[in-house]
Amino acid sequence: MDGTKPLIHLVNRTINLHRILYCERQVYQDEWTVKVFLTGQTTPLVLCQAEAKLFWSHLEGMSTTLG
Repeated sequence: MDGTKPLIHLVNRTINLHRILYCERQVYQDEWTVKVFLTGQTTPLVLCQAEAKLFWSHLEGMSTTLG
């Protein structure tokens, strides 16, 4: 890693990638959400349409640079 913090900046929140256990994308017709399960939290963070798309596109971009 290049020494930068692994953070994803969304519309009104910042998510630390080191705290993510796993994510679920749920699609309902034309809209979808992403549930982000974080370490130390019992309730998942739910991202709705706009934030979910930003978050998911960031993760997909990371997977192409890692793989």
